[in-house]
Amino acid sequence: MEYRILMLGLDQSGKSSILYKLKLDENLMLIPTIGFNRENIKTENGVSLTVWDVGGQEEIRNLWTHYLQNTDGLIYVVDSAHRQSIHVSARELHNICDKEEMRGVPLLVMANKQDLPDQMNEAELVSALNLGKMNDRKWKVKGTSVITGDGLSEAIEMLASLVIEHRAGATSNSNAERDL
Repeated sequence: MEYRILMLGLDQSGKSSILYKLKLDENLMLIPTIGFNRENIKTENGVSLTVWDVGGQEEIRNLWTHYLQNTDGLIYVVDSAHRQSIHVSARELHNICDKEEMRGVPLLVMANKQDLPDQMNEAELVSALNLGKMNDRKWKVKGTSVITGDGLSEAIEMLASLVIEHRAGATSNSNAERDL
């Protein structure tokens, strides 16, 4: 089974770098994404994910809504060392998660750039992003570093588990409704 994953976050948070580190196991020099990148990746447990990495510049964030349809899971990447932008990141995350198409879609927040000084840890990000208010979905936060690779495999496995569980629940709910 294949799952459609949407990867969002503010510009320069590391979305494309994470995607290509997962796909190629390499650190690439990348330019800011205008539009999107789409790659198929397999987790260590053999789960197939089609990841849509959409650019995060302010002027193109309004295009994010065009990618929401049929999303099985959301990866939201945060530059955990850029404390000045966390309020904008929180607002954008909640704007997307409040959309009808995203109701109940599992969320993985990647607290990227954990290798940098003065980064926010996972607990700080839970608070700063107001994740406690997201009671309509399962969510997890995982610290990552695209430079060292720390946390990336674990994060993607966490997401795979969330989407498999969500899809199984959605299937059993739709089957139950048909039996009525």
